[in-house]
This record gives sequence, structure tokens and C-alpha cells, in this order.
Amino acid sequence: MKIKRDQVDEMYGRMREACDLEMAIESGELRSLDDVLRAVRARSLAISEALSTEGFIGGRVTRCPQQEMLEAQREAAEPHAILH
Repeated sequence: MKIKRDQVDEMYGRMREACDLEMAIESGELRSLDDVLRAVRARSLAISEALSTEGFIGGRVTRCPQQEMLEAQREAAEPHAILH
């Protein structure tokens, strides 16, 4: 695979995130998948807010499409839970 110059920073950042997760798991800081999920979501939100603040992503916080879909599913399911 030929790496394009504009991909290097993104790939390096992703590699660092993977290493950070690996070290947190090995040290016991993250012990379950829920811990990992919370850490990844918090980091994603912090990055999104930083990019938004600097004007790189249209002035608003962005979220993962999967997160938006899960929230929509939860909202759609809530009335059923309330009726029971």
C-alpha cells in the first residue's frame, strides 16, 4: 500500500490512540469493554469539541453516525418501556 502524504498525520494519530488504549488496558485502567467504550466516546467528544471550537468542522460538535443511530433507537424504544 502506498501511503499518501496527507494520510500520515491521521494514521499516526490513530496509531497513538490504539497504543494509548492498549496501555490503559494492560495497566488495568480500563477493565471492561464498557470502560473502553466510555474512554473512546469521551476522547471522540473532546476532539470534536476542539475541532469545532477552532472552526474546522462547521462550528458544531459532530458525533459518530453509529452513536446517533443508537440514540435514535433508544428514543424510539423509550415509549414502549414507559408503557410497561
